[in-house]
Amino acid sequence: MSAPIVEESEARGWLDLTVMAVRDFAEQALFTDNFKIGEIKKDARIEGNDTLGSYISVLGDGYGFEAGLLANKENTRKLCAMFLGMVGEEEELSDDDVLDAFGEISNIVCGMVKVRMSDADPSMHIGLPLFVQGTLICMSQQLIMRCELYIDDVLVNVMLVWPGRQDIQLLNMHGDIAHNK
Repeated sequence: MSAPIVEESEARGWLDLTVMAVRDFAEQALFTDNFKIGEIKKDARIEGNDTLGSYISVLGDGYGFEAGLLANKENTRKLCAMFLGMVGEEEELSDDDVLDAFGEISNIVCGMVKVRMSDADPSMHIGLPLFVQGTLICMSQQLIMRCELYIDDVLVNVMLVWPGRQDIQLLNMHGDIAHNK
């Protein structure tokens, strides 16, 4: 089995930074300071089978990981309604509205992480949101860190996923093949 490409203490630092960005987002964009940090876990298992997630690649010199916000459908809809100023009108949001708003929320959060890291790492850049529905299945060599957060009564998970060394080798191999065509 291949080892992850990041040390657990470094991963925890990135998770803490991302949680702080979510807290700042809640205060600045949702106008709430009712924010609770739950348990930190090292797995991708989230209760229920209606999980929605928005992931963004975070890349810099010598590192890369996926940062995701995940929640069940009801909490995703509530969070997006809070963001769009439609509290109590969640049912009026179309699925496309929810998808767009959830992607924008994850983009804002990752942008806040980037701003916090800009002096320490000017090479850092973020990708575009990728929306997923269902359970993320991670390979055993990946490092996963997840934290449950409550914004008001809305449960959201922040999950960071680092590839294993074997994944990087495969990506490099496929990149070289594609590049040589």
